Amino acid sequence: MKIEYSPGIMPGARIDLDKYKDKPKLPRLETYQPVLKEKMAVLSCLINEEYKQDFLSLDGRIVMTGEEAVSDSEKTLEYEKDWAQELGLSLEAYRDDKEKGSGTIAEMITMVLLNKAIGKEFIIARASDHDDFHHGVDSVIINKKTGMVICGFDEVVEDSESHISENKKKEKMRKIAAKGGAEIKYGATIKDGELVRASFKNIPAFYLSLSTPELKSLAEDIKNSVSGVTDNEEKIFNKLIASLKDQSLKLADNHELVAEAEIAISSLSNAFSSR
Repeated sequence: MKIEYSPGIMPGARIDLDKYKDKPKLPRLETYQPVLKEKMAVLSCLINEEYKQDFLSLDGRIVMTGEEAVSDSEKTLEYEKDWAQELGLSLEAYRDDKEKGSGTIAEMITMVLLNKAIGKEFIIARASDHDDFHHGVDSVIINKKTGMVICGFDEVVEDSESHISENKKKEKMRKIAAKGGAEIKYGATIKDGELVRASFKNIPAFYLSLSTPELKSLAEDIKNSVSGVTDNEEKIFNKLIASLKDQSLKLADNHELVAEAEIAISSLSNAFSSR
């Protein structure tokens, strides 16, 4: 009787059973929170030392300063209390859940990735609480040479259970574009090598979409303190750039905003290529 072999298996050949074993599953995203918080603190301190001021808090957020900072903080606090109440949570529990959530973890991972990829030419920061809550921007990128805030980002986790959230993010970015771009109340510019607080309007805003496996793979690189940009990080960064280009084609009919978006994408891509 003729023996039928499985495809790819030759008679007499040694079968590598290892490749048929299940690959070890990576832990849940929230388990990377401690190492991510540590990395964020280091990056924040480096930026603060570079510009000799407390620009970023230890979690990478832009520190709110100025005449309206206190009132804006109070407004944001009221929003947080309302949302916590709707969820039946205390304020502390709401903040803890948010801090461990995939969206927040994605923000931190993205910030670390962008710092590794283009941090020499740009300041990558998490937006202030006010700009996050009221202007729909999670992260801000500032060109160190020109001093301009070139764009804002809103991170989204790209999984089947997150499709509704992703669609909401897309719709939010469309509405921001229709208004002429995002507003950054608590931003900064660079003048003569010094960081100066400033507000911006009509900033291109994009969403960065990454899957949980991609985020976990990036988190593993961070956890293992992999120096330089890995092949995995390069692949994901290039995917993000391709996504930004696609989004720029779908912006509202605002030629000025489209031009600003193209400049932002080009500068990010060039910075990565010349790293």
